Amino acid sequence: HTGQVYSCVDVSPSNEFIRNKLTLNAQAGWVHFNSSMYYFSTDQKNWIESQKDCRERGADLVIINSRQEQNLIKRTSTV
Repeated sequence: HTGQVYSCVDVSPSNEFIRNKLTLNAQAGWVHFNSSMYYFSTDQKNWIESQKDCRERGADLVIINSRQEQNLIKRTSTV
């Protein structure tokens, strides 16, 4: 069974966390959108490995809750 690329989200980041991610890790895959921070992986992992990686980053796998969020995921993951 092959893995898929995945996205993580931190839905309640602190202002300091956002500032650090935007300045230090923008190139590392983190994107700020609607008061949440999203991490877009380029690795292919199964669900369990993806969830573990997200948790290690202080986030969870994305659950898409809006059309805007779906569009962000779609745009960013096809870059």
